[in-house]
Amino acid sequence: MRKINEVIVHCSATPEGRHVTVGTIRDWHTKPKSQGGRGWNDIGYHYVIYIDGSRHEGRPVEKVGAHVAGRNTGTVGICYVGGVAKDGVTPKDTRTPAQKRALVELLSELLETYPKITKISGHRDYAAKACPSFDARSEYASLVRDRGHTPQPSTAHIPDKRIAYLQRLLMRAGHSPGLADGIVGPKTRQATKAYQEHMGLSVTGELDTATVKLLRETFEPSIDEEIERDIARALDKDNRAHRERQIDEVLADHDKSPVTSTTAIASATATAGGLTAAASKAVEVYEEAVDVAGRAAEATGEAVEVASPLWQAAPWAIVAVVVVGAGAWIIRERVRKARAAKRARLNRQ
Repeated sequence: MRKINEVIVHCSATPEGRHVTVGTIRDWHTKPKSQGGRGWNDIGYHYVIYIDGSRHEGRPVEKVGAHVAGRNTGTVGICYVGGVAKDGVTPKDTRTPAQKRALVELLSELLETYPKITKISGHRDYAAKACPSFDARSEYASLVRDRGHTPQPSTAHIPDKRIAYLQRLLMRAGHSPGLADGIVGPKTRQATKAYQEHMGLSVTGELDTATVKLLRETFEPSIDEEIERDIARALDKDNRAHRERQIDEVLADHDKSPVTSTTAIASATATAGGLTAAASKAVEVYEEAVDVAGRAAEATGEAVEVASPLWQAAPWAIVAVVVVGAGAWIIRERVRKARAAKRARLNRQ
């Protein structure tokens, strides 16, 4: 294992927001000087951090880099993409939150792997340059000081909605990163590696461009699918409302049937009421007849024979009243039960 005692941070010196790959930087470094390159045998940096925070290997760490004149032996060179304002000239710390997290994670891992690292510096600490456009030595001093229980900077624990979304896509792919918390931790890296290996991608454990693209193409629901789901939900609501209307309509039609309609009930009730009134009238006539018969009986015994048939008819009048009332009640109960049974059948369909 190569002896490492320092890590030096660089920037690609490209405008803010411009995507640059390891391959591009490698071309800059390996092209002949006659073509504007440096003529080296490989990229000078050991790691490159893309704008999206993904980590990519450059020159193998076991090989001496080419990133700081006079400081390549015993050092690891890390370059983040950016470092210059959009005007392409003005130095600027353009690190995205994802890049800041990735830098801290990589530096922490290197400190663990190489216990003899005593310093984290910036290119500007050894050359008259602005690179990496921020004070790396002071920003990362605590990482070296608190080695073994390194407190992450505040950005390391700020959930990123984009990362959480990709974690959910990994779950759909069958590689669970644990919670979709928006933070790239060991479980997310492990799940990403498993997915990359399964899909034949470069196994880096990083949510790099190729991995994100394939995840989204394979598992991201299309706009058409989202529209279809919305329509299905709307139709389901409409179907429930339509079903209720159908039940009401059927019951309304049921009410119009000659056997159990409310009109029939009203008619039966009216008829029963009429019979009851007739029976009551019969009773009144009977009572008057008895009275007349009683007075007549005082005058002549033959009047009793006249009243006798009326006495015999009285019980039948009472029975008629009871039968008619019971009949009306039975009709109402049958109609109520029929309506309840019909509604239950419609709801089960």
